[in-house]
Amino acid sequence: MKIKMLLGKNQYLIYIVLGIAFILRNYTMAKYGIGMTINSDDQGYINSAKDLLQTGVFSYHQKGTPTVHIMPGFTIFLATIFYVFGSADLGLYVTKTFMMLFGMASIYGIYLIGKYLHNVWTGLLSALIFSLSVPHIVTDNLVMTEAPFTACFIFFVYFSMLHVKFKLRRHFYCLLAFYVICLFLRPTVALMPFVLLIYYLTKKYPWKLMIRYAAIAFITLILLLTPWWIRNYIHFNDFIPLSGSSGDPLLLGTFQGEGYPNNESYDDVIIKVKEVMPVQDAYYELKYEEIFAKERMRVWWETNPSSMIKSYLLLKPILFWKDTFYWIPIFNITGDFVALFQKISLGIGFSGLLISLFSLKNKRSEIFFIFLFILYFTVINSYYFAYARYNLPLMPFVYLGSSIFISFIIYHISNFAVKLKMKYAVHIEEGAN
Repeated sequence: MKIKMLLGKNQYLIYIVLGIAFILRNYTMAKYGIGMTINSDDQGYINSAKDLLQTGVFSYHQKGTPTVHIMPGFTIFLATIFYVFGSADLGLYVTKTFMMLFGMASIYGIYLIGKYLHNVWTGLLSALIFSLSVPHIVTDNLVMTEAPFTACFIFFVYFSMLHVKFKLRRHFYCLLAFYVICLFLRPTVALMPFVLLIYYLTKKYPWKLMIRYAAIAFITLILLLTPWWIRNYIHFNDFIPLSGSSGDPLLLGTFQGEGYPNNESYDDVIIKVKEVMPVQDAYYELKYEEIFAKERMRVWWETNPSSMIKSYLLLKPILFWKDTFYWIPIFNITGDFVALFQKISLGIGFSGLLISLFSLKNKRSEIFFIFLFILYFTVINSYYFAYARYNLPLMPFVYLGSSIFISFIIYHISNFAVKLKMKYAVHIEEGAN
């Protein structure tokens, strides 16, 4: 009873952690201003939202020109904020406040997962490490998909676990909602249901319920995506199920690793693309980049298959994980320090997840589920352009592994200390006698 009361009281500590996270993120905005930007995707999304309000056209590269370069979710979200608060300083301030709130939700979500898998202390420690993560503090101050995507992905994982355990409809509708939001933010999550299916099978989820829920999910996705499909066909005379931006990252990915065809540079390929594409449009450029990328991959496989296998299965996954997204240094924290923190976190985190596979027997399937997602995104991103920015949504689960590792060490040190104390007490008692 006392242990339960202690754990119950400690659950309130999460609000202190969230308070620390909120202060750090707000202080960063106060110090560096609402204009903090990487002048890349963040500005592209802002311009896309402005153009949607001004012209009614969903664009990205060029104002007034339709695009399928990105999914529409984030642009619609930004446009809604700009419609209410304007797109000047107030609108940008509200937007960045939302980004911070998404960051807070992510921290709370990893706390819930840690508490569910292990205990309150593991959840709290995971949340604390996450709240202090410098790259996440930076991205929570930028207008990019990282913050909302990370939050929705974490809660998708959390409600998937709850649904498997309790089989309640409300948990299913929550996981479906978070999956849909993730999909409308980033198309790379499209195959995530297959990871979920493997998890369901390991937990021996009833087939009838699984088929019923799969049918509901399928119908929901068809209904929600149909307007997007119709819009894409009207503008591009082509069936584009999600986005049409995979060509450039696929091409860039053929210049990573070793042994790739090196008789031409990326810029040389782009020049060729522009020469053969029928219309000077971003959609066709990306489409033809994909054609050239697949041709490079074919040549690579035929001329040097061993280097291609090594590149895609080893070198590119290493590139994906070894760095982190830290384009804007804050508070004089150097990139070298952040890189060192990344390496330490990965070493301890993956060790903790591996340990938990053996030590947390009742939650083995859930740890396996997390490993599957890490593998899924590693494979997806290594097939295209291995870019450290896309490991950010996975890092909370690495911090979770670090927390499990630290909890495991503390538990065994405490046990050793207790045994040593008892042994010392016995010696004293024997000496007294």
